[in-house]
Amino acid sequence: MLTPPCVPPEGGLGLDAMKPSYARRNRENMDRVRREGRVFLTPGPPADPEVLRRAYGVDLTDEQLAFVAAPERNPKDSVNIYFQPVHWSAAATIPVTAIRQLRDPVTPLELQDEMIARLPTPELVTVVDLDTGHIPAITDVDAVAAILAGVAESVSTSL
Repeated sequence: MLTPPCVPPEGGLGLDAMKPSYARRNRENMDRVRREGRVFLTPGPPADPEVLRRAYGVDLTDEQLAFVAAPERNPKDSVNIYFQPVHWSAAATIPVTAIRQLRDPVTPLELQDEMIARLPTPELVTVVDLDTGHIPAITDVDAVAAILAGVAESVSTSL
């Protein structure tokens, strides 16, 4: 399994893997829309894609920005998944490669480290640091591809 750290406490919610200010706003929004009898949805594509250019900790190129802001990657979708319990213990025997994004403003290093420490089997965790922001699969494709190739090689030699 390959993941940027996003690990709530055992039995916790996806909200528990967010910065406290994000989690608080999401809880408040969920409470409000439930009172109104609505579903809490993501906003969809931004009216001005430029708001995303620097939002992830690195400056996106024009091509990356067009990719990230494309309507097909920004559908209005429920955020209910963040309110569901997570049980990493169910995957305790699966090796995990955790990518720490060193310039991630969305998930600061302290929170990433806290989440990595929550993984149930520390001896099966490999941590790789990337000097990138929140979306390394878009902003540092070659580095993520190299990590995936290393994971694939590790898996194939262990079979």
